[in-house]
Parts: sequence; C-alpha cells; structure tokens
Amino acid sequence: MYVDWNKCENNVWCGLYSLDLTNVHFNNLRGVYVIWYWDKLGNPITIRVGQGEIGERILYHRTNPQITAYRTVQQFPPRPIPQFRPLYVTWAEVIRTDKSLGVERYLANMLKPLVGEYPDVLPIPVNLPPWY
Repeated sequence: MYVDWNKCENNVWCGLYSLDLTNVHFNNLRGVYVIWYWDKLGNPITIRVGQGEIGERILYHRTNPQITAYRTVQQFPPRPIPQFRPLYVTWAEVIRTDKSLGVERYLANMLKPLVGEYPDVLPIPVNLPPWY
C-alpha cells in the first residue's frame, strides 16, 4: 500500500510541539504517524509509531512522559538550563481504517520504535517515510 507522508510548510519536517493541530487538515483525519529525532550523526531514531485520529494522538503524545523524556538531551555534568532536542512528526492518511492496525504493525516492525506496544496482527506493508 502506498501512503503520502506529510510535511509542513516549505517542505520541512514538522516539529512535534510546533505543529498547528487546530488546522482544518486534521479534522477527522485518521491514519498512521511516526515521531522521531535525528541523532548526532544525522540518523533517524524512531520514538513512537501509532494509528488513529492523527490530531488527537499527536496532542496526547506531546504530554506523554514516555515521549517527552526524549526531548531533553542528557548533559554531563548536568546544567541548570535543560537543552531540548527537536522531536519531529509525520503522518499519512489511511482511508481504510480496517487497515490501520496492520500498517501500524508493519511500521513498528520496520522502524523499531523506542516506545510503545503494538497489535499482534498481520503487518500490511507501506512505503516508509523517505529518510528510512
């Protein structure tokens, strides 16, 4: 199955915390999403993949301690002002909602997210975000 991975204006990847979830684009939008960051070498590190109502799920993950833990960069020695790592999100609409769990399972198998438990269903292959 082919999906279109979304970016923000000017063709840049969207920041998890700066994405405007009040935009009409997100009204009743269902599908799959990927939250990640870039390591020091420029490799993508997947934090979470998921499925459901995109705006609602992203809003939840903005305050989920399992996700926000990856926002703070560990500093040695610790500094009084924390340094924050940019977290990114991309999403793709999955029109057939009965396929979303299988797509989520496939993404979890391929991207090896650091957080989350995933359904024990038959994976449905999709094209990965372009950086993978």
